[in-house]
Order: sequence, then structure tokens, then C-alpha cells
Amino acid sequence: KKKPLWLQFKRADPTTLSKDPIGIIFKDGDDLRQDMLILQILLIMESIWETESLDLCLLPYGCISTGNRIGMIEIVKDATTIANIQQSVVGSTGAF
Repeated sequence: KKKPLWLQFKRADPTTLSKDPIGIIFKDGDDLRQDMLILQILLIMESIWETESLDLCLLPYGCISTGNRIGMIEIVKDATTIANIQQSVVGSTGAF
């Protein structure tokens, strides 16, 4: 398994509202097909919830498997890891 490669790209479209660069993580050694499946299910569930007037404020990130155990994941700015959330709620002796 190799270290992931963090890449940032300038936006090509000058009319976009955001001027922030687009960030992705290029991963080699992880099977991202499962990640893609779960994210697709989340998008379907989100549309079902929205038809029922439930806005859960989901922001699914982009993920694409480009081959066997290789792919790219969108970087989510200002995101917090599950480990950080657990530590802030239950301290260093969390459930995991």
C-alpha cells in the first residue's frame, strides 16, 4: 500500500462562484468500489428524504475508482474526522 497523493487544481471556469482550488486525494492500494457504492446509496437516500421534506444536510464527497485498488477521492474542506468527534464527545477513552 502506497501513501496517498494530495493534489490541488485551479478552477478552469472563471465564472464559478468559488475561487478555491479543487482538491483530490489519489489513492493506490485501496479498493474504492465499496466507497463509491455507499456514496451512491447515500445520494439515493438523500433524494428520498428530500421528497419527504427531510433535509439532513448531507454533503457526500466525490469518489471514483479508476482501476483495481486505485482511484480518487474529493477533499472536503473543513471536515472533521470521526476520531476527532469521538474524542471531543467522550474523551480519549472512546468506544473505539
